[in-house]
Amino acid sequence: MEELLDKHPVDIIIDFSSNQGIYTYGKIAAERKIKIISAISHYTEEEIKLIKGLANQTIVFWSPNITLGVIFLLFAAKFLKKIAPLVDIEINEEHFKMKEGTSGTAIKTA
Repeated sequence: MEELLDKHPVDIIIDFSSNQGIYTYGKIAAERKIKIISAISHYTEEEIKLIKGLANQTIVFWSPNITLGVIFLLFAAKFLKKIAPLVDIEINEEHFKMKEGTSGTAIKTA
């Protein structure tokens, strides 16, 4: 990763890969003050701890989904919780057949 960033310096790393990507570039990016944008939905507690540590060295933005529509949905969910805290809401989602577990977007929305 050091050699790659030496040959091709960047200001920001945008990661849509997997929860393992942060181990590949995280520390070296933070040391170089490269900003990190992560749209990974299933980080483990260990990986979240790593990301929080990296945020002490560089700017880190992490959201399970960074599409504009989902950002509006998350805002609406927070607003609804404030104005109608006793409303019973159910979240249903559909994904490709091989997707395991509930998506990070659904968890964050809930």
